[in-house]
Amino acid sequence: MLCMLDPPDPLGQDQTIAVTEGDPVPLPCKRTGVPLADVQWFEETLERTDLRNREMLTYLFGVINNGIIIRCNVSNECGWRNRTFVIIGKAVATLLPTVQCLNSYSCSSYGGCSVHLPYQHIVTVSAEARSFPDISTVVLQNQTQQEIGRSTIPIAGPPDDAYRVQLQFNVSEVGNYTFHTEDANASLIIAVTADHAIVSATSSPAVLTASAPSQGIMCVARSYPCQPEIVWKQANMIMSGINSRSVDVDGANLVSSVLTVSQCNGLGRYRCELVASPESRSIDVEAEPMFVNDSVGLTFDVSEDGNVVLDCRSTGCPAVSVSWNGTGASVPTGGQDYVTLSPVQPKDGGQYVCETRNKHGVIMRTFTINVKGKSTSLYT
Repeated sequence: MLCMLDPPDPLGQDQTIAVTEGDPVPLPCKRTGVPLADVQWFEETLERTDLRNREMLTYLFGVINNGIIIRCNVSNECGWRNRTFVIIGKAVATLLPTVQCLNSYSCSSYGGCSVHLPYQHIVTVSAEARSFPDISTVVLQNQTQQEIGRSTIPIAGPPDDAYRVQLQFNVSEVGNYTFHTEDANASLIIAVTADHAIVSATSSPAVLTASAPSQGIMCVARSYPCQPEIVWKQANMIMSGINSRSVDVDGANLVSSVLTVSQCNGLGRYRCELVASPESRSIDVEAEPMFVNDSVGLTFDVSEDGNVVLDCRSTGCPAVSVSWNGTGASVPTGGQDYVTLSPVQPKDGGQYVCETRNKHGVIMRTFTINVKGKSTSLYT
């Protein structure tokens, strides 16, 4: 009976394989001989009977440790031979980014902030390499490939036999930063970005009215990686709004700032600014015409040579214009809103109507002047 077992294949010698954690490893073990040899697989000293007679084994290396030995035995009636694979892990880098923001801006008193604090985005980036059998050196390069940091100091880690080396570095410029192990087995890139923008600027109600004399103006800003800070300005006065913070669906930081304005604290243009950014939005606080004094007299019974004050003062934004008409002889022809008639003459009697208007509306006030003749005394 013919019996034969092929001699060892030069390509099938024992082999030490360095593999990245989690990568599949192909392990060949050729089945030869007459009669055809059996193939047995051993993981360390334990036979894997479920893998018997496989000529190719794909082994998934799950955890870095001090290595694992996989052996295949090929045997028939004529003899046996084996092949040993020693699998060890090589460096694996994982990126662990954290963010630290320094010197954020705050304004504690209404209208009292005159100096902006410095506002700097500092991002702490870190990477960790796990390796065996050698300790890895972790290197960090900036956008121009200049080395800005390195570390070879092991740190404590999970209870395995791998070495763990971590490198942390603070960066303040945007760009791509590259972590890599010095042996170039592992490499990672982190993109440091600074995203800041004013999302919206709105007012409610749109125009101040007599029934709604105050208005809330709101500015919404988003920023990453640091918190956005908003200040309000009217002319050169810095004003504080009421801020509320949240996080956007994509992880960006949001802040909504609301400032309440009215006829009392000023109409006109307000600007919300994003601190440490050229971003700003303007909101015009406008109002329909409204009289300044609602308790003025409208009917005057006055003696000849007396005096009368016609008060038509009003506010509005855009600025109001005033016009007069009526039946009295001294109806103003200019745009004055506060008129004094003195001394009053009989011809001044009649009605005086003032109209004050802007693009949001018109209001009117009608005055009536009744002039009484001079009293005379007869002495006999």
